[in-house]
Amino acid sequence: MVDGFATQFESDGKGGYLYRHYGRGAGIPVSAAERKAFIKIYGLESRWLLPKVLIGTVILMLANAFIGAAFHLRGDVSALFGLIPGMVIMMLAVFLPNKRSYDAPRTVLAARAAVGPERSRREATAIAVARQSWGQLFVLFVVIAGGLAMQTISYDVLHGWGRLWWFFFALGTAAMGYAAIRKWRNQIA
Repeated sequence: MVDGFATQFESDGKGGYLYRHYGRGAGIPVSAAERKAFIKIYGLESRWLLPKVLIGTVILMLANAFIGAAFHLRGDVSALFGLIPGMVIMMLAVFLPNKRSYDAPRTVLAARAAVGPERSRREATAIAVARQSWGQLFVLFVVIAGGLAMQTISYDVLHGWGRLWWFFFALGTAAMGYAAIRKWRNQIA
């Protein structure tokens, strides 16, 4: 996570750095000491974010298990719908604090004038794709395939609503394949 945050700072060739929000924004000059301080603060905040999220996740999983058990005991098919709000809460619990920390340099440097133009979406995408490794894509595929394999234990994925897992598998594989094609094209160009 810290490495991804640090990529927002690029060398200006003069011993300083340009901060580009999400790697795309206009270049705002920062000193090496400021960059180091931003990265250190983000590292500390992200280190404490993980234990908080894990504790919150365990609590939400237990709550979801109790909700699911209550629906199951009633014979209600909508037990899965009790899990959806919990999953949304877990995702927000990770996303919102991390976004606040990730956006901190933009907030602090808001009054400082930019020295470079904003990157186009195409330029920012090309840089992000170049940073992505083939190993990351392979791990993504293993996670997607493993997710389907885990569902075959609990559900009959060949009949009824269980076939929906194949849709999620196909969707994830298509997204991973698209990312691989973009990476391959980026290497050729």
